[in-house]
Amino acid sequence: MGLRMLATLVGWWLYELTRDPLAMGMIGLAEVIPAVSLALYAGHIIDRSDRRKVLLNGVMLYWLAALALLIISTQLFHSHYGKGIVITLIYFVIFCTGAIRSLPALLLARSFLKSFREKNFRTQQPGTRAPG
Repeated sequence: MGLRMLATLVGWWLYELTRDPLAMGMIGLAEVIPAVSLALYAGHIIDRSDRRKVLLNGVMLYWLAALALLIISTQLFHSHYGKGIVITLIYFVIFCTGAIRSLPALLLARSFLKSFREKNFRTQQPGTRAPG
């Protein structure tokens, strides 16, 4: 839930900077492009690696991205680099979070699908469950 809140806040922050509603939509696009394009490779990494380590690395990288957004949001950063650089860096960090998000999302989706398959298999075999 916190991940979605961060994405919503960044969208509104970018709208406040640009006053362009298209900028909010571009945030979503900047996040979904790496997530979709890296999905196959992320699945390969998850199959070959320790799942707990991959999940932990994904969370740590996401915290670093949140820290980068915190630094970018400071008044000192805005006054030193200007609005154009700040907007570009926001898009870059959001692009990176899309790539980071592809790994844990696939991990969680696999565990959900595995439990769903097990439950579905048990309900389709009438002799495996006691009536009542």
